Amino acid sequence: GTVSIASSGSSSDLTVGNAATNFIVSATGGSGASAAGNGGTVSLSAGRNIVIEPGQLTAGPLGTNGNGASLAFTAGTAGSGTLFVNGSLAADAAGVGIGSGGSIAATMNSASIFDISAGATTNGIKGTVSTVGGGTSGNGGNITITNNGTGGIGATAPTNISVTATSGAGGNITLSSPTGPVSIPGGNLNANAAGAG
Repeated sequence: GTVSIASSGSSSDLTVGNAATNFIVSATGGSGASAAGNGGTVSLSAGRNIVIEPGQLTAGPLGTNGNGASLAFTAGTAGSGTLFVNGSLAADAAGVGIGSGGSIAATMNSASIFDISAGATTNGIKGTVSTVGGGTSGNGGNITITNNGTGGIGATAPTNISVTATSGAGGNITLSSPTGPVSIPGGNLNANAAGAG
């Protein structure tokens, strides 16, 4: 399934959560007993800020096999705006079967750093972000993060960003900050392929 929500005013905020004025979003594929079913597509955009409680946004595959979800979040379409995910964010393929990792595109326009770490607040992902391939086989997915403000992008460790494959082609990681820094401590961003051949 597909869910698309947009609020375009310069003071418009969007929250995915369980409060009375929040959205609860579901676009899952298959069911717990199904053999297959791909994750869904979720697009959220706001003129100003977006806040997401990950437990209230479900879009992945539920069955044995299936590709990961496609998630696109854009904050600050009418000016400055922050994007905050209050926990780890994943668009992984089905955990035990066959499927390619999904895609995550996160865009904001902020003078604050977009922080991918357990300590993130206000602007960032509080944990890790991943689009890994299925447990049996499948390609890694895609992660694109763009901060159009001066705050830049940072992560406490390269392993906080994962697009790996168990058996298949590696994924893609794009971190873009046209007017700010991109800062990740020493180590390797891993988008490796895996498997024979």
